[in-house]
Amino acid sequence: MNNSEIVLYDVFTKWCAPCRMMEPTLAKIEAKYGRVKVVRIDAEKENDGSYPNFDVRSVPCFIVVVDDIERGRKFGFQREEQIVAMFEPYL
Repeated sequence: MNNSEIVLYDVFTKWCAPCRMMEPTLAKIEAKYGRVKVVRIDAEKENDGSYPNFDVRSVPCFIVVVDDIERGRKFGFQREEQIVAMFEPYL
């Protein structure tokens, strides 16, 4: 899986304090792990069909997708190492 595309979806809302607190961590992860693409999805905006329907019921929600298959999901505030653990096996 060394050449696999790794996408970390961050499903958030603008009013969510934990979502805002995660922004620096996600920026750090994206800078540190060049193969990981962080995609932010505002849960309150209408989905225009450009993102999969993840059926998210709580924010923040972090979803790792590798080769179009969901490989992990976590809800709520997470430490950097908790998020990295979700995609690390696919690096």
